[in-house]
Amino acid sequence: EAENFHHFNEIEILSVTAYRIPDDAPLKAQGRTAYRILVVDDKEENRALLKMLLKPLGFEISLAEDGLDALEQVERVLPDMILMDLVMPRLDGFETVRRLKQLSAFKAIPVVAISASAFSFHQQQCVEVGCAGFIPKPFQVDELLDSLQKHLPLTWVYAEQQKAGDDDSTAEEDHAATLPAQVAAELYELTEHGYFSKIFDKLTELRQTTPDLEPILANIQELAEAFDEDGLCELLQPYKEASDSKS
Repeated sequence: EAENFHHFNEIEILSVTAYRIPDDAPLKAQGRTAYRILVVDDKEENRALLKMLLKPLGFEISLAEDGLDALEQVERVLPDMILMDLVMPRLDGFETVRRLKQLSAFKAIPVVAISASAFSFHQQQCVEVGCAGFIPKPFQVDELLDSLQKHLPLTWVYAEQQKAGDDDSTAEEDHAATLPAQVAAELYELTEHGYFSKIFDKLTELRQTTPDLEPILANIQELAEAFDEDGLCELLQPYKEASDSKS
């Protein structure tokens, strides 16, 4: 059905560009850092597809073409998680995981097998060698994301959360840039009389009572320290006019 996620497996692999990411998928992964994922698969298309899905979410993706390649890369990459194919030439996924778990420096890395094999004994063998999970091919995107969330201390950020955060940031910036008209009028009058020491006292007071005004206060401080009366008046005039209009 149209609502279903597209699938891929080792026999019939969809092109990377044909794979549809669901509309309700998260925008990014949020955590202590950018998590590093090592993708191990002997088929280039599969590696490219997983990279295409995960990199936009904020993960750092490294690719290995088989078990031997993975063992060489793990020391350099120090991945937070490994996505491991099982059936590969040279060194298969089972033996690769077995060797990893024998190395104290890497035994804690969660390894999730991704395989087209549906045999239950293969899944049991995955558990026995130390895999943290098993995702059958063809897989669904939500299965992959659920596994990542299960084994990594991350939080997904969705579109509506991103928009709300952007709106909050914009509101904060607008508030920080808005100097109360009454305060502006007072500072303007002090500037006209050349009372710079009183301006500095007022800035100290404002920093204690309204620290969110710091961006505009820093600009005022810089002009006052340069005794730039014209610059101060020009900066304060738009805010002061709001006070004048109410008079």
